[in-house]
Amino acid sequence: MANFSKLTARTDVKIALAASAALSAWYVRNSFKTKGKSSDGQLSTLSPEERIQYMIKEKNKKGPKAQVDARFFAELKALWKIMVPGLWTKEAGYMALIAFSLISRSMCDLWLIQHTTLIEGSIISMNKKEFVRLLTQFFTAMPLISLVNNILKWSIGEMKLNIRTNLTMHLYENYMK
Repeated sequence: MANFSKLTARTDVKIALAASAALSAWYVRNSFKTKGKSSDGQLSTLSPEERIQYMIKEKNKKGPKAQVDARFFAELKALWKIMVPGLWTKEAGYMALIAFSLISRSMCDLWLIQHTTLIEGSIISMNKKEFVRLLTQFFTAMPLISLVNNILKWSIGEMKLNIRTNLTMHLYENYMK
């Protein structure tokens, strides 16, 4: 009895016992409630095998999945010709600008990681002169990094707009005559 009183003196044990009792009571109540009755209150006429098959049966069957095959690439090629009509068009230029911006952004990210590591190293070594020099370089590079990010954002927006325009014009020319 002495051990039981020590256990019940702890708050976490009391909470666990109360939760266990409540869960057990809920389980017992629900098992008596649903035993032998269907959802509308009638006695169940399904055999155990039929009930098991009902539970196993898939309820949400999904449609066919997209496949990457020759047909997919043929449709993509046809769409590509509509979206980017030629090599020397503004859409191709925007794609080149996006590629250049992504490469520049990756280089900026690598520089930023390396530079912040150097700044942290100068803080740890307590080299004030090196810290000020690195921090000045960091703040000087921020406008360039911001420019690269904004060029990337702008060129993606322009590319989306031109693709939508080309698709819309193609639909108007072929289907709204």
